[in-house]
Amino acid sequence: MRILIAGAGISGLTLAAALRRKDPTADIEIYERDPSWAERPQGYSIGLKGDGGIPVLRELGVFKALAPYAVPVRDFLFVDQRGRQLMALRSRPGVENADTTLRVRRDALRAALRSAARDVPIRYGAAAAGFRHYRDRVVLWLADGAEAAGDWLVSADGVGSAARAEWIGDALHPFGLRAIVGDTSTPVAHPLLDGGYFMTLGDDGSSVFAYRERSGVHLSLTIHAGPESPINYPAAVLLERTRGWHDPIPAIVAWIDPACVVVRDYADRDPLTHVRDGRVWLIGDAAHPMLPFQGQGANLGMRDAMDLAAFLAGEQDDPEAAIVARGRKAVLSSRRSAEQFHTTSGFSRRMRNLGFRCADAFMALGRNFSAKR
Repeated sequence: MRILIAGAGISGLTLAAALRRKDPTADIEIYERDPSWAERPQGYSIGLKGDGGIPVLRELGVFKALAPYAVPVRDFLFVDQRGRQLMALRSRPGVENADTTLRVRRDALRAALRSAARDVPIRYGAAAAGFRHYRDRVVLWLADGAEAAGDWLVSADGVGSAARAEWIGDALHPFGLRAIVGDTSTPVAHPLLDGGYFMTLGDDGSSVFAYRERSGVHLSLTIHAGPESPINYPAAVLLERTRGWHDPIPAIVAWIDPACVVVRDYADRDPLTHVRDGRVWLIGDAAHPMLPFQGQGANLGMRDAMDLAAFLAGEQDDPEAAIVARGRKAVLSSRRSAEQFHTTSGFSRRMRNLGFRCADAFMALGRNFSAKR
């Protein structure tokens, strides 16, 4: 069995590693558009969840190797622009369950997955451009004019998937939100950073998301703006838009190197009803591009890859329905969170904050009750 994988990101590498464990005889090759392994920066972290990426890593046998790079997220705190707590999502110490989150650097995660499929060849500078079905095989067309034939083609090449463009052809839906992202190389001490994540929900529909890294802090400011509104000096906009916000946001922003600040536009696509076209599969962001406000992207792609590997190895039935169902749930949930976190309606914002505070009080009562038992 020959399997072609388009994309050497998290989903593609997970699939290769899973196939190596489940069917060592499979002939696998990965086609990656980047010209080298280290072409793009991989410095940010990914939140792996107890019902997502964590059990996948355990099944692949690489969880222990990642332990030195994993930071548990004990708390996810939501606060308003003045730093007043709206809601605290807290994990139970020492208990691993569906709500568990471990923050792992993306470069370490990719390296661990690559180590689990070290003998799978990766052809760099080989961007997928399309495919063609034949009776007994599928042919992948590459942007450089070359072709590759296999029994299966798996498109794991992200939101710009060539297979999805050829098969479905749906456009990305801009959400009108833009993130200005930067990192400090200097630690910033503050209680909001102690437990893992905090998100500040601004008065104007903007937000700040931050977490502590091993050598500094990661921060992203999300504002209402579309691709048609260029930000020529993002570091200056970041400084201006967070001036007067609660501590430690101004301190973090002050330590960010302006040369490292990047801008990202947020967009998604409508959920699919099918992720398989004959011998061609879509997984991960190729199957369900989504907004990042539920932290599901990498986790979903890893689960897609494991289910597909089990199917290709003959261990389980066709997983398409399961992949479609959880993809739809994640895409729509992320949209709702984006709308909720970034509403510009004063009434909606007050109702959201009230709902968060009520939920916070209810969860605090539950924790106190559990502690007394």
